[in-house]
Amino acid sequence: MVDVNRQNTSYAVTQDFLATLKANVLSVTTPTPSGSSVTHSIQSWATNYNDKQLSTKANYPVIIVEKASVPDEFLTFRKKQTDGSVEVQVHCTNSIATSKFADLIKETIEDQATALKSMGIKKLYLDTDDSDTLMRNSFKDHWALLVFKFEYEFNYGN
Repeated sequence: MVDVNRQNTSYAVTQDFLATLKANVLSVTTPTPSGSSVTHSIQSWATNYNDKQLSTKANYPVIIVEKASVPDEFLTFRKKQTDGSVEVQVHCTNSIATSKFADLIKETIEDQATALKSMGIKKLYLDTDDSDTLMRNSFKDHWALLVFKFEYEFNYGN
């Protein structure tokens, strides 16, 4: 958990989401056509989209937790909560792994709702669940985008 003040609200919320996911979203297993299975472990974590990082197949799977949108201009001594959102992206070279990571992220956020609530992140829900595939260099980048919306309660140390 990051110490929160008015100047770092978005950063703190982003770090809270990142820490929650890093502790719980480590790997997924997918079947192969031969009947065996392959484990896909997260190779990279980031807090912003980076084309250079995503241009190398060896860096995959990647999870990106974009900087949370938590407007603090409306936070005052009396008004201590605001609406916010955070985007989580999953990039894999295997479409099944992408789906499984997206499901694991949703499950983790749901399971950790009480812990996130203690950090000021309340009324958390999945707003957007999207996916697509694109060619990147000589491989396919299967990605999923999850946007979580929430109410953020700023505590000012009280």
